[in-house]
Amino acid sequence: AMWSLGPLLRLIPFSYIPIEAEVKVDQTVLFAALGVTLLTVLLSGLFPAWRAARPALNSSLKDGRRSGGDAIRHRHAQRVLVISQIALTFILLIASVLMVKSFARVRGIDPGFEPDEVFKMEMVLPASRYSAAPTVQSFYETLLSKVKNIPGVQSSGAATILPLALFPYNSPLSIEGLSNDELGGIPFAEERQVTSGYLATLKISLIRGRDFSERDNAAAPPVAIVNEALATKYFAKVDPIGRRIRLEPSGSENSWLTVVGVVKDVHQLRMTDPVLPEIYRPHAQAPDASRRMALVLRSRLDPTSLLHSMRDLVRGQDPGVAIFDAEPMHQFIAHSFGAQRLAASLLAMFGALALTLTVIGIYGVVAYFVAQRTGEIRIRMALGAQRHHVLELILGQGVSMVVIGLSIGIGGAFAATRVLRSLLFEVSSTDLLTYLFVTLSLGITTLVACYFPARAAMRLDPLEALRSE
Repeated sequence: AMWSLGPLLRLIPFSYIPIEAEVKVDQTVLFAALGVTLLTVLLSGLFPAWRAARPALNSSLKDGRRSGGDAIRHRHAQRVLVISQIALTFILLIASVLMVKSFARVRGIDPGFEPDEVFKMEMVLPASRYSAAPTVQSFYETLLSKVKNIPGVQSSGAATILPLALFPYNSPLSIEGLSNDELGGIPFAEERQVTSGYLATLKISLIRGRDFSERDNAAAPPVAIVNEALATKYFAKVDPIGRRIRLEPSGSENSWLTVVGVVKDVHQLRMTDPVLPEIYRPHAQAPDASRRMALVLRSRLDPTSLLHSMRDLVRGQDPGVAIFDAEPMHQFIAHSFGAQRLAASLLAMFGALALTLTVIGIYGVVAYFVAQRTGEIRIRMALGAQRHHVLELILGQGVSMVVIGLSIGIGGAFAATRVLRSLLFEVSSTDLLTYLFVTLSLGITTLVACYFPARAAMRLDPLEALRSE
């Protein structure tokens, strides 16, 4: 348990555990686990011990077998337990394969940008010294101009909210020349304040128009870039380039933004969420320039050395500003997969554990069956039974349990996986290929577990039966 705690915690998204929490195997957890284990052992052994303490002596003497007259009933009980184990294992395996398949589909979604070789960090300017928008804009413009001088940094930029940050910032929108009735109600769009170089650093493709430049400052006409989703939804029949939009339904004439570009859609929230209309506006032109910004740097430098260089730059510009949440962009994106990865990993581990226990259970029951009927098998062989007859006899015991267990498991899986529908992405809870794969895998694995006791039975010496009988 202590060995597995570290790997398990690495599967859990960082936001799921409070910072002050200390997750460890303490005395409470240890004694609780020991108590449950001992209780399980006692309950499992209680009924067999009670039966053993009250043997049916008359039946045993009449039957003349060492196993007693209850042997058949015992074997039925064992078969029921193994069949139940197979059915439950099938359900777990179906759930785990569906979750892994769904997780693979989510990981295969194009986020709309290229996170490789991108390092991100965030900072907040103190309101006491940066209350005015020009002061805020000047700080970030100066910092980004110094970042260009770091050897190995290819490009850099900043934005108020990064893609997949799970932080919606929806603003009402007005479009010049179109009424809300024509638009089907008040339009909304995700708003991002970005600096020049941000779109190029994340390699967010420009479909048409132009990117922001350093000339898009407070003295220049206000401009904006929109994503494909907004262009398709609100400018389906016209070219959005040159059209004017406003982020508030009411405002001055100077609050109109001229659309100068259209970029590829980027997932703002989760990968599985639909892309929303989005507006990018220059941070240098925003009257409410954000004091909190996320910087992105495209570089092949080691993240540690890059972070040290950035801290030196920020400290040299203002020692009172700190960097936080600094990490490679691909690691930041991995956080957005946290729930799916955790569910898929846990189900996969439980499925593998259940499969292991099932194989051991089937092997134990079939081996016990062989041990109980060793004399009978030797007599059959002495009377002319061939080895393949013995193999069919033993495998038949295992095959019947596997077939019944799989039949029950398929029905149970159809009912149980319905609760997974909300967690699955582009995968049906009744996916035929998944059911076929798990059925074949579990069937073959359990039959292999039956084969080894059967092979041992085939090697029995029939002469031993003639001597003993």
